[in-house]
Formats: sequence, structure tokens, C-alpha cells
Amino acid sequence: MRLALEKGQPLPANLVETPRREREGQSNVRPGLVLIGIGLAFFLALGGHARYFSTVPAFIGIALLLTAFIEKGSTKKSPDADKPSPRL
Repeated sequence: MRLALEKGQPLPANLVETPRREREGQSNVRPGLVLIGIGLAFFLALGGHARYFSTVPAFIGIALLLTAFIEKGSTKKSPDADKPSPRL
């Protein structure tokens, strides 16, 4: 890329633009499920009052899943979004 710029040649558009990653809650689902699994594993492995410490990663995982579902719901378009606005 540097040589092309030094010679004054145009760069292809796919090299200049960074691809957008579509987020539909996918980035929070996997870590949320992993943290819930870790919390469950700690709950089963620990005994006595130490089990209550396993709720920390489990609740963080639940919060991540809730965030994913809220973001997924907020990105949906309303049915009227595709209709053109009336001109006055």
C-alpha cells in the first residue's frame, strides 16, 4: 500500500475501508454463556458458604445475555421505517 501511495496510484476500496462487523448481540452472547457455565462449575465444585461466590460470574453472564437481547431488540427496524415520508 505504501508503494502504491508513493507512486500516486489509487488504492482499491476494499483495502481502504474497514469492514463493518454487524452486531446483533452476538458479541455478548458467547461470553455470557461462558460466565454462566463458570459460575455453575464453581457452584458444583465448591462447598458450604464458598458456593455463594460462584454467583458473581453467573450474574455477570446473565447481565451480558440481557444486554445482548436488549441490543438485538433495539436494532430491529420499525415497519414504517421503509416508507417514504410524505411531502408537503
